[in-house]
Amino acid sequence: MREALRKARDTNLKSLQILLDSQVLVLALSEGWDMNEIAGVLQDIRNLATLFCPISFTFVPQLENLQADALASSCLDRLLVVT
Repeated sequence: MREALRKARDTNLKSLQILLDSQVLVLALSEGWDMNEIAGVLQDIRNLATLFCPISFTFVPQLENLQADALASSCLDRLLVVT
């Protein structure tokens, strides 16, 4: 998500609606919850989010967005391949 926000910033988008399959992450971003495991990344996301008005974070169950989930999994798999 951090990289997506950077790309959105670089293309001068003004508003965003972000759909996530992690209800905990949506709450962390919307309600200001802290998650120690990813505190630095969350802070980066929050800082970037201030550049967009309006911006929203919406929970979408994984089963309702199988295509995006498959794409994200494929990208993660490629990142985790050790060469």
